[in-house]
Amino acid sequence: MKKLLLLISLFTSICFAENYEFTHRQIIKTKVKNTAPQVIIFNDKQELIFQADEYVPNILSKLRIKDPLANSEQMKKNLKSLIKKDLDFNDQGVTVYFVTISPDIGLCPPCRQQEKVMDKLLEKLPNSAVNMNSITLINETYTIDVSEK
Repeated sequence: MKKLLLLISLFTSICFAENYEFTHRQIIKTKVKNTAPQVIIFNDKQELIFQADEYVPNILSKLRIKDPLANSEQMKKNLKSLIKKDLDFNDQGVTVYFVTISPDIGLCPPCRQQEKVMDKLLEKLPNSAVNMNSITLINETYTIDVSEK
């Protein structure tokens, strides 16, 4: 029975609450940094407790930070301006926004490393403990008409 519950818990927790995709041109129109990987963590009071624009191997320790950062409200506004809707916070745990680059754009070894760390985090914590959201920078395809008129 314990194995079944563990399997069900593992299956239900390995998912992201929301998966957002934006192009380079979309993200630079906002104040969200155009870099990856990024990890942005809010506590259960909707306060920003951690922000990094680099690979963070010890993510679990960051979830225990108690003191909020001063730019909490600004970060919420920046994210809201990008995703164009209210942020969905977890009032029983933490809310994480993770920015990565799609493999279609090119190599990003730190992004792939951070993705593995985030997956492991979701495996370790109960589903109610973390609200994980991914923001993926994707390739943009467009054409330029160079014909003479």
